Amino acid sequence: MSIEQFFSELKRRRVFRVVGAYAIAAWVAVEVSATTLPLLGFSEAGARVVLVLALIGFPIVVALAWIFDLTPAGIRRTDAIEPGATAPPTPAVPPHVRALGMFGTGVLVALVGFAAWSRYGTEPAATVETERIRSIAVLPFVDMSADQDQEYFADGITEELLNLLAQIEGLRVPARTSSFAFKGRNQNVSEIGQQLRVQAVLEGSVRREGNRLRITAQLIDARTGYHVWSENYDREAGEVFALQDELANSIVTALKLRIGPSELPAGGTENARAHDRYLQGLSRLYRRTPASLREALAHFEAAIAEDSTYAHAWAGLAQTYALLPSLTDFSFEDALDRGTLAAARAIELDAQLAEAHGALGQIAQTFEWDLAGAERAYRRAIRFDSTFATGYQWQAETLLMLGRVDEAEAAIAQALERDPIAPAAMAVQGYLLLVTGRTDAALAAWTDLLRMHPDFTLGRLNLVFALIMAGRRDEAIAHIDRLELPDPVAADVRAAALRTADAPALRRIDDALPGSVAALWHAAAGDADGSLAVLEKTFAERHDGNLPFVLLHPLLAPLRRQPRFLAIADRLSVVIPT
Repeated sequence: MSIEQFFSELKRRRVFRVVGAYAIAAWVAVEVSATTLPLLGFSEAGARVVLVLALIGFPIVVALAWIFDLTPAGIRRTDAIEPGATAPPTPAVPPHVRALGMFGTGVLVALVGFAAWSRYGTEPAATVETERIRSIAVLPFVDMSADQDQEYFADGITEELLNLLAQIEGLRVPARTSSFAFKGRNQNVSEIGQQLRVQAVLEGSVRREGNRLRITAQLIDARTGYHVWSENYDREAGEVFALQDELANSIVTALKLRIGPSELPAGGTENARAHDRYLQGLSRLYRRTPASLREALAHFEAAIAEDSTYAHAWAGLAQTYALLPSLTDFSFEDALDRGTLAAARAIELDAQLAEAHGALGQIAQTFEWDLAGAERAYRRAIRFDSTFATGYQWQAETLLMLGRVDEAEAAIAQALERDPIAPAAMAVQGYLLLVTGRTDAALAAWTDLLRMHPDFTLGRLNLVFALIMAGRRDEAIAHIDRLELPDPVAADVRAAALRTADAPALRRIDDALPGSVAALWHAAAGDADGSLAVLEKTFAERHDGNLPFVLLHPLLAPLRRQPRFLAIADRLSVVIPT
């Protein structure tokens, strides 16, 4: 058959018309499926299936159009014609009917073939998509109880899931601080995924009525917004440990990650009352207010009274003692002694408990000004738990004070990789930029921090001092007004920022604020001698854990050539930038 005869035969058999009609029908089917299937709860894979079917059906339809004809009497085989013979009359069937019939037949055959391919050739498209998830954020579970009195329990479930999932090799889980930054914020899942740099988000709720618990959890693909998995769990409250393991394992199954049960860490206690008080303690500890820290202390002590072998409760107690003197009038000496004993007891019970080693590092850094000992403790903590973001943050602080800037930058990058929007880690990153002379970058970092965490006072205070350094004192005043300082100290601080503070105002600042912060206000006011005197007094009293860190601040640069200043830095092993 010549080329001319071949095309003539294609025309006689109406193959061109069928192909055109098929293309239009297939395009409509793909567009409609892409729009409607997601609304019906199907993932993007459904639309892809329709597209694959249309492509598979195309050669089938062409073949069917060539071989068969749709006539008023039904489907019959198209008669061939001998060379030179006249073509028989075409059947009186409208082209669109013929094309529709061929389309339906092609799709039917394609469905059969695709079903066989899906069954025996590979896994379904939705499974393939799920297997690509390698990072997940656990958002704070919501308390849906009638009395709204189970927030601590919901936070505790979230905390336990974070800890369980963070142990899974190959799965990146942002730490608690970043996840809890979204608590109470009705933010789009896709935006959360972008900020935390994760592919999926786990969210849920807790409802407790008497001794009955209902936990609802759902896993959402942050890239598409579609649900990957959801489940409800109804249990007795006493079964919380088994429930946590069951929930974590269900999520792992949904993610198609294969791990053994031994890879999930133990709960730490079998005593439900002890665990309940521990969760309440954690809830208070993370609020970082004077009242909440005292409440955390009481809850951790109650948990230990219920189970004296509960290592996590001892570690929580140690961390609370490490923070108390900075935010309350709790005795510095008592916090040092009790915190050290609590951390040691936690390590005695669980030698590889990262939080306990981290607490020892904080005690060494802030109470004893032992930077080398603090660094060793942080390294141990990170070695035992490579997901311990706070350990990397504390390590970055110590390395910066020791003058190992490159290592400090690497450590803070590790902290932010694990906890992308943790306010403390973001503040340390800004401070590192400031200390190394990148003031504009530091300003940008702290501005971003306050946009995400507007109530983080330390970040705002850092921004104020950086603005003063940059000569933008009017902007600094606007931020000082949001520090909620009591009068008359607020007015004294504003005067220091404007370089109009007199000696009585600076003395009031000394009496009201920690020594290291007061020294910075003296420097901001242009009182270098007063700043140095405050630093010496603070060093002598040894009750300000932030002193070594503050010595690095560029506002104190005019003091860096003075022997008295260098003597303090040398005694603290702080390497001052040149």
